[in-house]
Amino acid sequence: MSAWIILAQAGAELVPPRDEFGLPGPLWFLHMLVPLTFALHAVFMNFALGAAFIVPVFWGVGRRREPALLDAARRLVRAWPIAVSFTITSGVAALLFVQVLYGHMFYTANILIGWRWLAILGYLLIGFYLIYALDRLIVRDRFGAGMGVIVLIALAFLLVGHEFNNNSVLMLMPELWRGIHDGELRRHAPHAMWNPRMFHSIIGAVAVTGVWVAVLARGWRPYADDARRIAVRYGLRTALVATVLQVVSGLWFYVSLDPDVQRSMFAFSDPRAVLWMLAVLGGFGLLFLFWRGSEAPDDARWVVASAGVTAFVLVGMSAGREVVRLRMLARYPGALFTSADVRVQSGPMLAFVVALAIGLAVVALMLYWMRTAPAASSTLGPSRD
Repeated sequence: MSAWIILAQAGAELVPPRDEFGLPGPLWFLHMLVPLTFALHAVFMNFALGAAFIVPVFWGVGRRREPALLDAARRLVRAWPIAVSFTITSGVAALLFVQVLYGHMFYTANILIGWRWLAILGYLLIGFYLIYALDRLIVRDRFGAGMGVIVLIALAFLLVGHEFNNNSVLMLMPELWRGIHDGELRRHAPHAMWNPRMFHSIIGAVAVTGVWVAVLARGWRPYADDARRIAVRYGLRTALVATVLQVVSGLWFYVSLDPDVQRSMFAFSDPRAVLWMLAVLGGFGLLFLFWRGSEAPDDARWVVASAGVTAFVLVGMSAGREVVRLRMLARYPGALFTSADVRVQSGPMLAFVVALAIGLAVVALMLYWMRTAPAASSTLGPSRD
């Protein structure tokens, strides 16, 4: 008998009962909403984390030999609080459906992590307000102090990622719960996928932020032509290098999974797995798009194509996360809801769909206003003291 089967049997007795109220919507619909809402969240979440690694590089290089990169760093800092705000707001829907489908596992992991889970709010607040301090420092070109603040911001957001990663792994492995409860396991869930999963998230954040750099450069009016060209080139080159590293970390992540989970990733009968496989191919396609776009920074089509394929890859990778989660939880009797648990509540589900549509429309309108704002009043315009 393999080791993971023994562990699964040991953890099965700890799985709490599912919510007796059942599910408010069809099972397929809820399982579709989990990766879609997470992908929307990831669009902004990756910016919030990845900027902590790109801003200091752009700032340092910009001070020495490429002033346009210093300007790009300032614009990133100005956009950063907006990205953090959208990260938090969009994360509500993603967490909502995780709680609906996996609440009995999710909340148990939260309780076991305890104060470290609650500390996420503190980490977010610290990182968010330090960005405003950084904005003043970068305007005055206080490089040394700015690097210190960026380190603190990066640490705060990495701690957020650490606890979310810890929770995501822990909720899938009830055999670890007793060790957490007894204090034998303190820092994080000891599973082979923990480290590659964390690194995969960090490197992916840098790649997506590089795309954001190019999108902001192409889309926001206050950019001068030369500055736009340089920002697009460096943004897409950053995304290219990070994507190459992402391929390596993704392979590491895949190898760390148990054999049965690996096989489930290539199940053509599961549309989520098919979407993940297409996203993997899309990731390789991004290598060409990023390279070609960096070589032709004046051609906006390459930036648009890069952003579009990146969005698709985020959806596909989110679907892959769901495949892993479902396969790992399927080992434990009673861990997953079935179609017999569905108690359709049309009113709340319709209210969510309408609220989501209105919310997305409002966000799109806000982004449009930012894009078309005059240079003198644009929040993403050149920083002024």
